[in-house]
This record gives sequence, C-alpha cells and structure tokens, in this order.
Amino acid sequence: MPRIPLPVKLLLSYLGVLLLGAGPTFFYIRVVLQGDLLRESALRMSSQIQKVAESLRSVPDDERLQVLRKFGEISTHRLTYMSLAGDVLLENSVVLPLTINHASRSEVRMAMAEPASKPEGLPVWTGLHGTGYARRHSETTGFETLYVARQMVDAKNQPYGVLRLATSVDSIEAVTSGTMRFLLNAMAVAASVAILFSLVSAILFVRPLQRVGAMAQNLASGDLGVKVLQPTNDEVGDVARVLNQMATELRRRLLSAGMGEALLSQLVEALPCACVIFEENGQLVACNGAGRRALHLSGPEAGARMNEFAEHPQVQGILKVAENDGQAEPIKLDLTDGEPLQGLLHVLKRPGMAPLRVFVADSTPVVEQSLLPAMEDIVARPLSDVLSQAESEARSALLENGHSLEVTWEGLASLSPQLSVTDAEGRLVSAISAILSAIVESTPSVGDGLAVGVAIEATRIRLHIDCGLHSHTLELIRPLIEPLGGEVETTALETKLWLPRA
Repeated sequence: MPRIPLPVKLLLSYLGVLLLGAGPTFFYIRVVLQGDLLRESALRMSSQIQKVAESLRSVPDDERLQVLRKFGEISTHRLTYMSLAGDVLLENSVVLPLTINHASRSEVRMAMAEPASKPEGLPVWTGLHGTGYARRHSETTGFETLYVARQMVDAKNQPYGVLRLATSVDSIEAVTSGTMRFLLNAMAVAASVAILFSLVSAILFVRPLQRVGAMAQNLASGDLGVKVLQPTNDEVGDVARVLNQMATELRRRLLSAGMGEALLSQLVEALPCACVIFEENGQLVACNGAGRRALHLSGPEAGARMNEFAEHPQVQGILKVAENDGQAEPIKLDLTDGEPLQGLLHVLKRPGMAPLRVFVADSTPVVEQSLLPAMEDIVARPLSDVLSQAESEARSALLENGHSLEVTWEGLASLSPQLSVTDAEGRLVSAISAILSAIVESTPSVGDGLAVGVAIEATRIRLHIDCGLHSHTLELIRPLIEPLGGEVETTALETKLWLPRA
C-alpha cells in the first residue's frame, strides 16, 4: 500500500467530511426543498380558489363570468375557468379564446373526483383533499407550470364548473438554484480552508512528530543522551515526554548495570574458594586469585588457558545440563599441564542477554599465600637487564605463535647504566614480558617496531607505550608489580607502567 503523508490524509478527511455533509444537503435542496415549495404554492392557490368559490356561491349565474374576469385581472396567477364538460369559458392570459377541451387534464379529473385520477409530474400530497394538481410543460405559455384546480358549487351545493390557477415553477427553481450556487460557493471556500488547515497541521503537528521520530531513531542507534526539547502541550508532546523519561531510565539502568558488574567482581574476589565467571565465548567476566591459580590464568597463555577450559567438551556438556535443570552440576576435569579441577558449574540466566557461566571449586577454604615477596627474595637489578630479559622472553613466546617482536627502548640510552629497580622472583620481567606479548597478539603489525618510552621519576621509572591493554592482562600483571611498589594504568590509546627504583 503506498504511503500517504499525514497532511494529505488530513486534507482527504476534511474533504470527505465536506462531501458527506454536502451530498444530503444537495439532495434536500434539489428534491425535498423544491417539493416542499411546490406543495406550499399548491396549498396557497387551493386556498385562493376556495375563497373565490365561497364568494361566488351567492352570485347569479349570468354574473359569475364577469366576477371571475375581474378576479383574473388582479390575480398574479394564470386563471382558467371551464365548464363541467372541460370547455374553457375564461382564460386571463391569452387574447384569443382556447378551443381545446381540458376535461382530460389530470388536475381537472382530480377536481371532478374521478377515482382513478392521479397527479401528473407530482407525488400525492396530503392536505389537498378535493383539489386537483399537476406539473407539466404548458403548451399555451411554453413554461414548466404548476396547476391547481377545484370544482365550483353554488348555494345549493350543485357543481357548475371548474376553476384552475396556474403558476410557473421557474421562480421556485430559481430559489433552489440560488441556494445550490450558494452551497457550491460555500464548499469551495470550505475546501480552501481545508487546504489551509492541512498546511497548519503540517507545521503544528507533523514537525513535532518528526522530532519525536528522530529521537526514537537516535535511541535505537545507541545515543542515550538525546531528548526532545520543548515538547508541545498535546498528545505528541506526551509521547515526547515519555521518550525523554525512557532515555533517562535507560541511562540509569546502564549505570546500575555497570555498578552491578563492579559489585560482582568484588564479591568474587571476597570468596574463599576458586570462582571464575565467564561468557559463552570464554570472555572472562570476574575471577579471584584462587580461580586464576586453579586455571593457571597468568602470563601470555592466560587467554588460551581460559579458552581451553570454556571450550572443553566435558565443560560444554555439563553446562547444557545445568542450563536445562536450572541448578549447579558437579565437574571433575583434567586440563593439559594443570592440576585436576573439581567443583561445580552453573549457568546464570539474564533476561534479554546471553547467560553467564560460573565455575566454583570445591568449597574447602583455600588459604591464599601472601602476594608480598619474602625479604630475602627482594633484590636490586639493573634496569637494562630487566628490560632485555623481558624482551627476550616475550620474543620467544611470540615466535611459537608465529609472531615477531622488535622493541625500541626510547630514552634508555640516556639513563645511567647503574640505574636499578627493585625486583623479586623475576616479577618485573614477567610483567613486562606479559605486556609486550599481549600488545603484539592483539595487534601483530606493531611487533616489527614497538616503541617503549623510558623516563626516570623521583622514586619510580615510567615505561610508556602507545597501546591499550585488555583487562585480563591487567589482572595478571598487577599482582606481580603492585606488592613491590609498582603501578600500571591503561586507556584505549596508551599504557603507563611504573617500576620501583632500588
């Protein structure tokens, strides 16, 4: 079905209302009103004939014709007086006498009370008992004429003739035609006003509706900050206000959802047993220290280890059972190069979103070792040795996966060779190696020329890289450097790593 703009629909509705109102009006004026005017005219002429007949009841026979002639001179209607046989005795509108017998005229037969007589060209009207009437083209005058006739009786109630009055219907048709012309002109004005109203509606109604539609499209595209400014005080304005409230509620719910994920991460970190929450594709959502140790989620192989666990056939089968039953299912699994895992798998369903997978190890509390290194393990190592060893380990790990690595340590040559950092158990080397490997794996093209800025600060040494880090990598390296006094910050465009000076 073709699309019709709203202003056009409004214009069509206005014109439809005009046609619905004008159609019955035209019918009334052309048919009903004209018939009513003809009937009223017939009633008046019948009343006039009745008065003339009453006045002639006491007039002698030889004087009636003279009295009728005087009445015909002052009458505005055409007067015809005829005998009971239909012969015309008096006609006031013609000079020569009429020789045509009128006994066969329908109005004359009705006036003579013939049973089978009916009006010609008119319906049967009430209130005209004893009166004959008809409408036809007059052969004498050449006009469409209304005839009304009554039988004349004398003082003894004996009929002696028929008196007929006739009038042209042109005056009646002129009244109805004038009314029709007025109605047609009024319709033309109304059509012009309808077009004007359609234009006004396009300005006052369609434009606000278009703004509401544009806001809905922006909401669908993800722009939650859009809103309709100055909504109108009508139904369209009500819709705009509801959409503004919906956008505000969506922003609040998204904020609440982000806070919920943060609370979920804190809860998982507080659990005494190993707990790992991940998505269907293996993407890690939350994991505590015990869970990282249980699945060996550390170093450059953390992502591969997580995918190996999430895609394991036994894990997939148990997750399907847990999702169907709605309760946790036990699992005992041996991963490659790992200790046997034993615990529960559960599926957390989320309305409108993909469910989350949860692995919880046996509920036996695990006493986690302190992340702080022992005093005897803390040593001072030259910064250049730490950086070169981290580069070497990252290059070896990347070569196994078909990647290359060439690092330029910008600013290192200007620093003192005796500049040292605080390290323990090779944590700084592991952290820097994990960062380099993660950056190259996410963007292999940077491996051929990765630039790392080196700068000295009061108590720390800062490494700057023009690349961001994934949250998984941050979770791996923070436990390595923060107990030593180090720190890491990352955005989508850069990463800053601070190493403690010795």
